[in-house]
Amino acid sequence: MISLLMAIFHTQYTPFSIFRQINLNFNQWTGWDFGGYNTYYGGNVNLGSQFTNYWWANGGVNIDGNNRDNSILRGGPSMYVPGGWNYWWSVSTDSRKKLTFDFNNSAYFDFDDWTHNYDFGIGISYRPVDALRFSLSPSYNINKSEIQYIDNVQYGKEERYDLRPHLVCKNYGRQSGLDSRIENTVPLTIHSINPISRLLIFYLIS
Repeated sequence: MISLLMAIFHTQYTPFSIFRQINLNFNQWTGWDFGGYNTYYGGNVNLGSQFTNYWWANGGVNIDGNNRDNSILRGGPSMYVPGGWNYWWSVSTDSRKKLTFDFNNSAYFDFDDWTHNYDFGIGISYRPVDALRFSLSPSYNINKSEIQYIDNVQYGKEERYDLRPHLVCKNYGRQSGLDSRIENTVPLTIHSINPISRLLIFYLIS
């Protein structure tokens, strides 16, 4: 697999209005298999900000194009699976306090309504002393998928693929996959636009 990731980010450290700092990121990625076929592409924009009361708010929107999946048919030909989009946001209170809270929500929807999921979470932390913290982070997730490989079946002289809905849940979102890829990349180009803005291009082969 050959992958390319480009990221542009800007950080404003100087306080203004109700903000102590703001981080803005644009990311774009694409990948090819060793046959030269484009297997995935997408991008996102996300924003993180800290307010003057030391609360944090973060959020973003991600879009993935249609994917060429080389493994879903277990050794069969490639199959196109629908792209989709997702959003996420979180809010957290002042981390300097003994009692803190955070709230988060995310959702994913594909463009053909094959799959979607929702995730809701809340976090509560209590720090009686600096060296000790108690945390509780319950979450609730809803997953729906309407396609899953079952078996190869013979239809006359043809081999066909049995894809049945409502059997297992599978999320085609790529955010976690991108995180793991970034950890293993070697930056080829790091170009400074100004002291608080950066353009990074990552290229990896796996």
